[in-house]
Amino acid sequence: MTGAWIGDGSVLVVKEDENPPDGEVVVALLGGGEEVTVKRLFRERGPEGESVVRLSAENGEHKDIVALAEEALVQGRVVSVIHPPRKGKGSLCLTDQGTEQRRLAGTV
Repeated sequence: MTGAWIGDGSVLVVKEDENPPDGEVVVALLGGGEEVTVKRLFRERGPEGESVVRLSAENGEHKDIVALAEEALVQGRVVSVIHPPRKGKGSLCLTDQGTEQRRLAGTV
């Protein structure tokens, strides 16, 4: 989810919300709760009119997941992302509901 500023080591703050609006970054359970994923949510209609969700990846390494709506259990939406400081850079980057805020060492 690098396109949403979420990477290895990021800590996610998730607000419980089983029915977030389309386009939100969500935490969803797949495979009866065996798999957890963080993706951007879009609701669609399948070829036979069934309700499906597309869980959209935001980097080139992962593919979108399309599943029947009842098979993707949305647990909540990501409201903040906390990033660890980059080694040697002395910076902390907080992303809050899509707005990037940076505080560099020595700058307030």
